[in-house]
Amino acid sequence: MINTYMNNTMMPVATQNPANSRLKPKTVVEYNKTMGGLDEVDRKVKTYESIRKTIKWYRKVAFHFMDITIYNSFRIWLLMNSTSKLTYKDFLLKLIQEIFEKYPPVKTNARGRKRVHDVCRKSGNHFPKPVFRSDGNLKFSDCVLCKLNNKRTQTGYECTECHTRLCIKTNPSCFESYHTLPYLPKKRPLVEPNSQYYEVETIIP
Repeated sequence: MINTYMNNTMMPVATQNPANSRLKPKTVVEYNKTMGGLDEVDRKVKTYESIRKTIKWYRKVAFHFMDITIYNSFRIWLLMNSTSKLTYKDFLLKLIQEIFEKYPPVKTNARGRKRVHDVCRKSGNHFPKPVFRSDGNLKFSDCVLCKLNNKRTQTGYECTECHTRLCIKTNPSCFESYHTLPYLPKKRPLVEPNSQYYEVETIIP
């Protein structure tokens, strides 16, 4: 066991049996006093580790270092907030949520257009702006929220933040509903309510 702050001296270690007392390296004695903290780190990190199966060993090392860094941050946070009862799991979830809020993932649909994540949709500065053609007239396109409700409404406005086409003339407007609804409605099937294929509308996150 190598370290940079202790010499290689030996020191006596007392045990429950006095006849079994022996000399041990000072480094080993110091490690045995503090090894409980290391066991706790391994236990916490192992439960919520971010390592995934990969044939590239350096990725495992990098993700393990990241897990250790996150756990160290959690311990520092507890020292600064001694009265808090926040668990390591809740700390991880809060950290992931804040990362998504600052760097929201951007998805694309079948046509390659960007789709906005729910976190980005409900946070940030969203304002409607008109979209013009090269000749100066408004460029109309289908409203995204109306299309989810099987209605076709043409609008010449889009969101400045998420670049989503939304109409603004209804009350409440689709623009307001799109950026305030907790979940977007799932597109309904085009069948009659009395049809045997009719299903109750479900909501997806």
